[in-house]
Amino acid sequence: MTNHISDARWLAPSEPANKRCIDFYKDFDIDSDVVSATLTASALGVYKAELNGKKVGDIALAPGRTSMRYTVMYQTYDITDLLKNKNHIILTVAGGWKSLYPHEILSNPSLPSAEPAVIASIDIEYADGTTQTILTDCTWKMQYSKIVMSDPYDGETYDATFTPPQPVNAEPIMYPRNCLVPQINEPTREKEIIKAVKYLKTPLGEDVIDFGQNMAGFIEFSCSGKKGDVFELECGETLDKNGNFYNDNYRKAKAKVTYISDGKKAKYKTSMSFFGFRYLRLTGWNGQVDIKDFSATAVYSDMERTGYIETDNKDLNQLFHNIIWGQRSNFIDVPTDCPQRDEKLGWTGDAQVFCKCASLNYNTYNFFRKWLMDMRNDQRPQGAIPHVIPNNANWASPSSSWADACCIIPWQLYLIYGNKQILEENFMMMKAWAEYIISKDDEYFNSDKHFGDWLSTDVPDTLYTKGGTSIRFMTMCVSVKTLEIVTKAAEVLKIRGADFREEADNLRRRIVNEFFDKDYHLKEKTQTAFVLAIECSIWPEKNAEFAEELAKLVEKNSNRMTTGFVGTPYLLYALSDNGYTELAYTLLFQKEYPSWLYPLSKGATTMWEHWDGIKEDGSMWSDTMNSFNHYAYGAVGDWIYTRAAGIQYEEQYPGFKHVTISPLPDPRLKYLKASIVTERGLVSSEWKTNGKAITYTIVIPDDIKGIAVLSKKKYDLKPGTNEFTLSL
Repeated sequence: MTNHISDARWLAPSEPANKRCIDFYKDFDIDSDVVSATLTASALGVYKAELNGKKVGDIALAPGRTSMRYTVMYQTYDITDLLKNKNHIILTVAGGWKSLYPHEILSNPSLPSAEPAVIASIDIEYADGTTQTILTDCTWKMQYSKIVMSDPYDGETYDATFTPPQPVNAEPIMYPRNCLVPQINEPTREKEIIKAVKYLKTPLGEDVIDFGQNMAGFIEFSCSGKKGDVFELECGETLDKNGNFYNDNYRKAKAKVTYISDGKKAKYKTSMSFFGFRYLRLTGWNGQVDIKDFSATAVYSDMERTGYIETDNKDLNQLFHNIIWGQRSNFIDVPTDCPQRDEKLGWTGDAQVFCKCASLNYNTYNFFRKWLMDMRNDQRPQGAIPHVIPNNANWASPSSSWADACCIIPWQLYLIYGNKQILEENFMMMKAWAEYIISKDDEYFNSDKHFGDWLSTDVPDTLYTKGGTSIRFMTMCVSVKTLEIVTKAAEVLKIRGADFREEADNLRRRIVNEFFDKDYHLKEKTQTAFVLAIECSIWPEKNAEFAEELAKLVEKNSNRMTTGFVGTPYLLYALSDNGYTELAYTLLFQKEYPSWLYPLSKGATTMWEHWDGIKEDGSMWSDTMNSFNHYAYGAVGDWIYTRAAGIQYEEQYPGFKHVTISPLPDPRLKYLKASIVTERGLVSSEWKTNGKAITYTIVIPDDIKGIAVLSKKKYDLKPGTNEFTLSL
């Protein structure tokens, strides 16, 4: 049935909502037999729908987050079974996604509509063939909701004692409807339900609930008190070194749920705001706490889980668990940096370094396809890509590796899913960014807006460290990679006039002239410099030398990395692809700071923003920028899939049309298995050893061609299960 949402009117509160939720409602009658009925709805903000006292659909935080100046998604729900003769529909709307931009930015005239707004159509088909359409218009009523405060950073307040004033007629606003598009990506839904695992009475006497898992989602609880009693639940990710509740790292975000009792026993679940948390500090329970009264619901984009990793090493298994939960917590319609503090923003650099791992863990094609639409919308006229998408903060100056997400992510999705559509949709954006790099040249390479090797440890410990590697060198290297990606994308699409190989080669020569000494040795002596020289193919004939220098730096640093956001995702590849697999594993197994496993010693259940978010002595790295749910460093997961387990897709055969299974066993592991549900079926690689022999079990589906490379020998793979046992 065709929906008529484009004929409806946007409805907004007639006066400032001041973070209140607004209920827009209408009563309507049904006199004939209904064959089918749908509700199509959207909002500037966040909405939920209720028909005759029942929730409509199972989507959370609708309509999803977009660059609203250009696109607002809508959802369509089947409401046939919810209709009665007399009907009452309520659309509750909050500021939600529209409110998500940094607190320090006090106003932003580019954001659409000063207040949250909602739009909807109800389309009914009767048994006699007639139809009826009910649209949001001035015949709807509006009143304040009992959710008297809803804010993405500050939380949610429900006042059970609140009696709304007399409803008034809704007032349509003049806001475009041509921005409305159907849902593009998988919607956000409520997923795992996690029960409280522990009640704590802290040394300060605080009542604290521990869910045992850091996550993002909704909070549900029961409470009972006298009329006017106030129950508060504050969110936190960790405890301080004394075992007390801690959430100073949330900065200005209050992240609090407040329930004002009407004197009746109540069960309440948040719905208009999501929280990042593991712990809840309770106020109002007066020590009468039963953990059975508390649960949490993980909320994230409803992507299909495709990748699994398991080993005989409990630390590596926990690391992979943390990678998965970091992705779940931050893939809520857009890839956010963190789900807890006063950001929750779609940082491009974080997303591009994690895209490969994310797309092996889950099917992210639609998720990223929708976000890339926002990126295209927010690209600046000259081709620059903002740091954050959607660009709610109106940033303009690009940063290397962050802006390059516009090329790296579409290309990565093409390689994994084999669908040229992602290149077709984004090629003009990719080309415009390549042309920006070329046109700006030194102005871009020398800009002070680059984030560098963000949060690396090769410089003194400071709050916002860009690392010890020359930013100009890094920017030029990454630009070489980007120019070549755009060229390859043009070849796939058979587009002429987009060959940037000459510009890439010229840039290589400039890098060599500027950053190599007279003996042609790289002057930049940092781990990240050697990693990027290899990853960006600056001088492929010297990769062995670069890897040797990199290995020396790692060993000199007691087998620990110094890399940040840019260098870390490629570090193990640079080593293992050039003869240093044992050292790559040594870094993976490293437990001392900085390392992937160090946070496990502090109870981490998600990835951290900083290698030492909690220091050895239990103190915090900082209060101002210290997320304990930040997925970027989880990029190491793709090395485990593609090198440790050896599942390698090939650039000339995108979408896993052909695979090479070339595992890299290590004697410190007795067992490792990785599996990926590809577009063509299950690909699995497993190896186990008893110390004398190693058995490989490899599974490929019918329409994939593959070979195995085991102990430097090649074996053809047949569809189904293949098993090889080789002596050590």
